This record gives sequence, structure tokens and C-alpha cells, in this order.
Amino acid sequence: MAYISNLQHYLDSNGSFPVDMPGPARELATFLGMVVTAATSAKDVAGLQTTVPCRMRHTAGCAGTLRAGFLVPEDSIQWTCPVCGDEGFISGWQGTAWDKASPSGE
Repeated sequence: MAYISNLQHYLDSNGSFPVDMPGPARELATFLGMVVTAATSAKDVAGLQTTVPCRMRHTAGCAGTLRAGFLVPEDSIQWTCPVCGDEGFISGWQGTAWDKASPSGE
């Protein structure tokens, strides 16, 4: 099962995580932000090996680190754990604080 996420769904009108966001939602949003930062920091690399730990580390004991890359035409970032196969797609990341390829993310 792949997780399909739009980062905009986790942001308030200021482009930040809301203060009153429930813990599990904040954890997922933080994870998605880390993936976006890793992928956009090295935008020219497809299938980049990141230092982002697998999100299944705490629940299933996975020791993997994620690979991330862009789907053409760069509308989404695809991430996958090569160890356990957890994977997903992130849209709505452009121009956020985690987008290191954009002037607004620096």
C-alpha cells in the first residue's frame, strides 16, 4: 500500500503546522517534511539515497533509510524504503518551508 499525501493538507494559512495538530498527524507531517527537504536538497538526483529513517522504524522495527526522487514533471516526490517496501507519494510540497529548491524554502 502506498501513502498518497498532499503536504498542503497539513499546513495552516501561514504555511506552518498548526499548533493544535494531533500528535500522530504532526509526526506524519514532520516525516513528509523531512522527505521533501532531502529530495529537494539534491533535486538533480533521481532515486536519491537519503538519511531519512523509515517511518516503520518505530512500529515494525525497520532499520531502512529512504530513497526519494521526483516523478515527471516533478509534481510529486516518490519515496520508498528498500528494506520493508513502505512507500508513498508527496504532492503540494512546492514553495513550502521544506522545499529547498525554491527561494521560499531557503
